[in-house]
Amino acid sequence: MTYAIGHIVYGIDLTYEREWAENLPQDLKDAFEDEPTSLGFENSYSGNGEMPLWLGVLLDEFDECNNYRITKITKWANPSEETKQKWEKAVAALEPEVYKALLASFGEEPQSPDGSGGLTLRPEMLIIWGSS
Repeated sequence: MTYAIGHIVYGIDLTYEREWAENLPQDLKDAFEDEPTSLGFENSYSGNGEMPLWLGVLLDEFDECNNYRITKITKWANPSEETKQKWEKAVAALEPEVYKALLASFGEEPQSPDGSGGLTLRPEMLIIWGSS
């Protein structure tokens, strides 16, 4: 039996966005494929489907088997200054080649006029799902 795990993250979800890493130098591409955390990314186990992968700050996590208070989710709706600073540190810690590849693939601005389309390097409050 599997169950879902929700990761509350301030950052960007890269779970299904991995093509950008093809532009990395071979040593960094190998490191990304073998152990993305060695390059500053965060991930979680997934027993079924893609491994959850993100750049950013893990704030909390919960699973579908236990109750989780709505007030705990809503308190994360607006990131604190400390969380924003942790995001800035995570981005600043990236290898320059990794940052350049991400920026070239996604940019910093939304890719549609209303801001709803496309991945950017602007962090968001997210629930990134994995499974066990």
